[in-house]
Amino acid sequence: MKALITGASGFVGRNLMDSLPKDTIAMVRKNIPEYECVVCDLEHADRLPELVDNVDVIYHLAWTGPSGENRNNEKLQPVNVSNSKRLAEAASKIGCKKFIFCGTIAQRWKALDPYATAKWDAVKAVSDVCSRDGVQFVHAILPSIYGKGSSGFVADTFVKMMNGSDITVKSGNGLNDFIHISDVVNGLKIICEKATPGEYFIGSGKPRKIRDFIKMMADLTNTTSSIDIRDEGQTLTPDDLDISAMSSLGYVPAVDFEDWIRKTINLSRSST
Repeated sequence: MKALITGASGFVGRNLMDSLPKDTIAMVRKNIPEYECVVCDLEHADRLPELVDNVDVIYHLAWTGPSGENRNNEKLQPVNVSNSKRLAEAASKIGCKKFIFCGTIAQRWKALDPYATAKWDAVKAVSDVCSRDGVQFVHAILPSIYGKGSSGFVADTFVKMMNGSDITVKSGNGLNDFIHISDVVNGLKIICEKATPGEYFIGSGKPRKIRDFIKMMADLTNTTSSIDIRDEGQTLTPDDLDISAMSSLGYVPAVDFEDWIRKTINLSRSST
């Protein structure tokens, strides 16, 4: 299946692009020399039929302001909804049969921030367009992702522990999941090949309390960091982190969090 990926310059997008056939198209604002690209921002996605055709599947990863101050920007986040809908309206015109929308575990929090709210608004807008136009709509929910070149909670915490820096964790008793980038990519490809319309959580299958992840990392790194674990943030339920829908498609997570931390520690120490 010929694919088009938005957000191809991001961490997940790059890894997904590198795993797919060479004719996979990256929809980007600036050309990426190593990929086949169509230079078109999402604000002008209505131009896609003039630029590309015979696309079987769209992986929609692009999103402005997923972190930092812009995550709570109530003027910016709705722009993502409009852009997602615009992309969906172009999908059937370029031959697309399946639209894979990449969501976030933050959508399953009880109290939604503007980012998560906009994600749900986009799901509604895109699924309505896809239903009207005869395009299969699949909602892939992703947890926190780790792996070489990643940023975020795991990477930041690991660096702090290795450096002996102070660490504060707000949601110590909160249940969560972390997944390696290779499992994310594999899960998205399985969704492309096998999923029927619906919602699928791509996880590790081994959710734990955040304090347990922290303790494991602290023990393995033998860190000297001062660690302050609080219980101020939001939590998730086992159902929120259930991978049974993915398992029904044949998805099996391959990377164990503890094993990866051990290997990363060894690599870090051997390079110093």
